[in-house]
Amino acid sequence: MKRSIFLLVAFIMTCWSCQDQGSIIEQVSSEPNTRETRTGGIINVNKNDFILVQIVPSTVSSNTTNKFVIVNNTNHELYWNTIYTLEYYERNNWQSITIQGDWIDIGYMLYPSEFFSNDIITGGMTLFSLVRDFNSGKKGQYRLLGKLTIPDFGRYDLVAEFEII
Repeated sequence: MKRSIFLLVAFIMTCWSCQDQGSIIEQVSSEPNTRETRTGGIINVNKNDFILVQIVPSTVSSNTTNKFVIVNNTNHELYWNTIYTLEYYERNNWQSITIQGDWIDIGYMLYPSEFFSNDIITGGMTLFSLVRDFNSGKKGQYRLLGKLTIPDFGRYDLVAEFEII
């Protein structure tokens, strides 16, 4: 049943984002209980378990509905919150963009084999509205950075890249 749910989610995401190039997740290398496994959009937690994070589709405009998707294909509960950093790729460097707001930091949890999908990123804002409001809607490459935690197993930095067209 778990495998069927995952395959269904993977199939839907693949169909939904024919031109999607995926996102990247990097694990925090300076903290204990962290494994150094990197694959575009996937953290291999152990031999059979992984976490998938993706912006679907990864091309963002005022006319698209883009989903922030997390799939917990592990035997552990997964936690994250809505504190994100936004970065813009300019002059061969990632530039940090300050996201200001009075919204509430919401914590999320995924049970094993569950997935999360939402077009709201933080503070009631989509990816496009974040870029529009905090970087004057500049076109180009962006990435969203946040934290993921599997208690007693490890902490991970999530890096989901997307492009504003």
